[in-house]
Amino acid sequence: PQTLHCCMAIWFHITDVYGNQKQLIEAGVLKFLCQPWYQAPVKDDTLRIAMSLILKLIANTKNYDQFRPHVEQYKQMADFLEHRNEDIKKQVKSLREDLESVKKGGYNKF
Repeated sequence: PQTLHCCMAIWFHITDVYGNQKQLIEAGVLKFLCQPWYQAPVKDDTLRIAMSLILKLIANTKNYDQFRPHVEQYKQMADFLEHRNEDIKKQVKSLREDLESVKKGGYNKF
């Protein structure tokens, strides 16, 4: 569990730079983050930083196309986490709103 928290924290901090976001996404971080790792006993601080990382990545419209194949899995994550503490509930609400934006929009490279 501590290793997972450390990975999430490092990924969160290095994604301030879009080039790092792109590399992490190409390496499969979006697919990993929507897997059911969060269903195991995980501390709230690890869930909060993971949700912060997801929200940071989804906030960049350039990443919408990479998120789109995983929308349903992220919705399942939101369903599972919506009953956690108030901070996580707020993040779940933001994630749901952002997922709707992902479904509607996309990044036009031209």
